[in-house]
Amino acid sequence: MPKIRPAPREARQAFGKQLPKGQRPRFAELAHLVEQHRTDLDWYHAVGTLVRKLRDAIPAARRGKGWAAALAVALGVSPSLLQKATRFVELYPTAKDFKPLQELGLDWTRLYLTFAVKGRQARQAFQRRAVKDGWSQQKVRFRIQQLQGSRQRAGGRPRRLPAGYGP
Repeated sequence: MPKIRPAPREARQAFGKQLPKGQRPRFAELAHLVEQHRTDLDWYHAVGTLVRKLRDAIPAARRGKGWAAALAVALGVSPSLLQKATRFVELYPTAKDFKPLQELGLDWTRLYLTFAVKGRQARQAFQRRAVKDGWSQQKVRFRIQQLQGSRQRAGGRPRRLPAGYGP
């Protein structure tokens, strides 16, 4: 479960003043959602939808490089939570798309780990198997690495040749 500590009111207000007036109610709704944190997929979808709408309504030039991080600080959440919730909405745009996941019994952590599985049908099959076999979060992560190969590659500084130790 993500660490969520709603930001102080002053921090939210300061960030809200930087937004265009038309986007302030959307930000206020997002802040209210964060204060009423739940762990169901509906909550994550609602957060992701609001973040996307807020991001899309503000031109990139006005958002700036650290906009997403500043939004996360103003809400009291991690930037990765906002990124994952946004990705969730990209993959499952409507409630109809993600309701089967809730019925399947997939929790948020195992769900967002499966975002790495390419292809909707392959992802669905993987999710069904993970729930059916009762895979832990670590096992889901391991199986994805097995399927797609680990991201770790050989690299780094070349090893030093062993020096002679003498007779």
